[in-house]
Amino acid sequence: MEVIVDDSQLSLAIGKKGQNVRLAAKLLGWKIDIKSEEEKRQEVQGAIELLSTGAPVSILIDYGLAEATVDALVKGDIGTVEKLGSMTPELLEALEGIDENAVSLIQQAINSYYGQEYAEEAPAQAEASAAEDNGEALSASAEANGEELSAVAESPEPQGSDTMSESVEAGAATGNEEENVPPLETKEPETEEPAAI
Repeated sequence: MEVIVDDSQLSLAIGKKGQNVRLAAKLLGWKIDIKSEEEKRQEVQGAIELLSTGAPVSILIDYGLAEATVDALVKGDIGTVEKLGSMTPELLEALEGIDENAVSLIQQAINSYYGQEYAEEAPAQAEASAAEDNGEALSASAEANGEELSAVAESPEPQGSDTMSESVEAGAATGNEEENVPPLETKEPETEEPAAI
C-alpha cells in the first residue's frame, strides 16, 4: 500500500527509526510505502513525460534499422518514432550520416513498426469483411434462387391432373379408406344473364 502524506508530516508518519510505519505494517499485514506529496508529484510528472514522448527510435533496431543510423538520428535530436515518422525524406537527408539509402531503410523500419502495431486489428477487419462478403454472396444466391422460384411459379401445372378436385376424387377412388373423406362435388359456375333494359 502506498501512503501519501503532507511534506511536513512525513517524519511523523515514518516515526523514530521507522517505528510508526513498521507497527502499522505489522497491524495491517501489508507492506506500506510512505511518500511525501512532493515526491509523488515528481513521480507522476516523470511518468507523464515518459508517456507523452512516444516510443524511442532505438526500438526500430528490432525492425531492421542499423544501430549507426539510430545513433545518427539521436544526434540529430530525433528521439522518438513519432517525430521521425513526421519528417520528410529531405529533412532526414539533411542530417549528418543519413543518405538516400538510409532514408529508404528508415521508411521500411517505420512501416514495419506501425504495421506490427496495427497487425492485431487486421484479423478483426478481415473477419468483418469476410462476413460482409458472405452476406453479399447469400443475397446474390437468394436473388438467383428468386429467379428460379419465379420461373417455377410461371410454369404450367403438372400434367397429372387438371384440377385439385380431380386428384382428390382419384385418391378416394383408389380405396384410401383411412381417411373417411367424402369425394368433393364439383359444380359448374353459374352464369348470370344480363338483365334486360
